[in-house]
Amino acid sequence: MRVDRADRGVVGRVGGGVLVLVLVLVLVLVLETPSALAEPAPEADLAALAGDDALHSVAISFSGSAFLGDGHSWIREAGTAVSRTVGVASHSKTLGVVVGADGAIFRLSPNPTGWTAIRLGQKGRALLASGPRAVAALGRDIFELDRGAEPTRLVQAAGPVIALGASARGVVFRTDRGVFRLDGKTTRSVANVSREAILVGGHWAVTVGGAIHVLDVVTGARVDLPAGLRFGAATELAGGGLAIAAIGAAGLELATVVGGKLARTPVTLAPGAPPIVAGIVGDARDRIAIALRDGRIAVRDRGTWTTTTVRDEPSAPHPGAAPATLP
Repeated sequence: MRVDRADRGVVGRVGGGVLVLVLVLVLVLVLETPSALAEPAPEADLAALAGDDALHSVAISFSGSAFLGDGHSWIREAGTAVSRTVGVASHSKTLGVVVGADGAIFRLSPNPTGWTAIRLGQKGRALLASGPRAVAALGRDIFELDRGAEPTRLVQAAGPVIALGASARGVVFRTDRGVFRLDGKTTRSVANVSREAILVGGHWAVTVGGAIHVLDVVTGARVDLPAGLRFGAATELAGGGLAIAAIGAAGLELATVVGGKLARTPVTLAPGAPPIVAGIVGDARDRIAIALRDGRIAVRDRGTWTTTTVRDEPSAPHPGAAPATLP
């Protein structure tokens, strides 16, 4: 088809109008799509929470991605991942965050941020303690990770260690012969601990089959939580008490046992999927952080609960070589 000069002007004006209309429609669609301008939420899949400061704790995914708390939010640190599945996390004064992943122990190293393996021996599967103290076991040997450059053996158990808890107040461990408590350099047997009990910190055994039962392994005192609560995660508090994040009929709640007394507090959450607890941290200022599998983190500060969600944010470039790839 032939278009003369006069017709070209008409076509140009019509084509320009169509282009403007298309651009306007695209802009409207972008503005009406909530996720178009915002950074998409990361696939959190959180596995654990660790730290000695609730507001600056570190949330860790099953794949090892670390979300660092800055006092207000938790942001993914680039370059943090492991080829194993993270199961438990702890905190060390000198090493920082430590995780146990499929029989291996790693610490979160700074500058550049990444995971570094902690070797306890040449063979066997290592076990990291639950609770706010970096202690691990390999076979019969229990190691302190926070004493010097190399792990220090604390004690050799009578049999392979299959469960372990640790805090500043002590170490509790289980072998096929029962549950024992390390009292200084003396190993003492602990009675009345069920086979299903989870060892938490250096003082507590929590039975979670059916109703939740709490046992102080030092004093022998027992506290029973009401029926209908489903255990999520637990930690020993700075003062020696116990904090449990549990799910009840009304949703997420915090249960604490301090001085033999049980206290329960509902946790206010931002809307989201039914809560699945990934981890809990308490600190010396009576602040609590509870991480959920979907990336939400509930924080209690000065008696008030707030909720935030972990997010991605590009990190500033770090000088030096990239972190090594872990096995």
